[in-house]
Amino acid sequence: MNILICTTDFYPNIGGVATHIVELGKAFVELGHTVHVIAQPNKSQQFSSEESMHGMHIHRPNLNPHGLFYAIRMRKYLKQFIAKHNMEIMHVHTIRSLKASKGMAIPVVFTNHTSTFLKRADKGGKLVSDLLNRMSHLDHVLAPSQELVDVTKQVGYKGSVKFISNGVDIERFTPGASKYRNEWNCDDDTTVILLARRLTPKNGIICFAQAMAHFETDKKYKVVIAGTGKIEKQFKEIIEQSNNIEHFIFMGDVPNEEMQYIYRAADISMLPSLMEATSITGLESMATALPLIGSNIGGIPHLITHEKTGLLIEPSNPEKLREAINQLVENPELRKNMGANARKKVEKQFSWLTIAQETVNEFNDVLESK
Repeated sequence: MNILICTTDFYPNIGGVATHIVELGKAFVELGHTVHVIAQPNKSQQFSSEESMHGMHIHRPNLNPHGLFYAIRMRKYLKQFIAKHNMEIMHVHTIRSLKASKGMAIPVVFTNHTSTFLKRADKGGKLVSDLLNRMSHLDHVLAPSQELVDVTKQVGYKGSVKFISNGVDIERFTPGASKYRNEWNCDDDTTVILLARRLTPKNGIICFAQAMAHFETDKKYKVVIAGTGKIEKQFKEIIEQSNNIEHFIFMGDVPNEEMQYIYRAADISMLPSLMEATSITGLESMATALPLIGSNIGGIPHLITHEKTGLLIEPSNPEKLREAINQLVENPELRKNMGANARKKVEKQFSWLTIAQETVNEFNDVLESK
């Protein structure tokens, strides 16, 4: 199959959507399909460019995705590209790309990834009308959480919608040794609590800061923050006011190719989100045999089997979150058992090859219906 992926969020961006697209496209290629990706220009890019990545053909037309006439110019580019390369199906991944994907000669499938959709749907009114207008031409919608499936239907979209989880590279993300424990001055008795998230409100960052600000200081632990974001200053202020800052290590933005070593150096991984699909960070943590502590919202319960692969807690509750963290900090054997169960669950359900094949099956159904 000749698959065309269209997105305004792609490598080298850091985040779940960009990672999803790279890994899914890579898996499509491994399954024997031809994959072209139309992505946004790099920030320093002054001209159109082409490159290869994991067998995918990456095209970066010099079109500003924030420009006034972006949708019109991109639509013209896509029509010419489809005809030239004999593409069979288009897979759109970002809301901004939806307008540009109208009027194509091939079926269009949209993966509805993000909390942005949920926020717009919650506000209602013109924002919902705009979403429905953007989606009016779609042949099928996929979503990586049941919540996103349900909200897509609730806002009035009448087409078919299917839940397909995010995935993980189970060959790359595996348990193992890591240099980082030495770099962080963590001995075997030190519990490393990892928050590998963008520091944004929807990721439950403030709740996590409030939970850790009053964590028992007599325990041997480190909190590693792998990520940056617009509320990083507020996060640090909460921790500094508690005199607990010496337990924290701020890594900044970590390139995805380095993340498996960060996970391997950790003992617990955190998902205190207020909104979340089937978190790629969560899946990567599970593949590395880490227990998860996550909010009982969105796609997180699809990952965490409570008290088997991790702990589910109610969102926005620092006290309950602190209790869950304390439970795993005090029970190394429980952490080990949960981590082993998490790895088994990922191997069985969430490899990218499995997710890619499920997606291709949906593509085939759409093509057959046409």
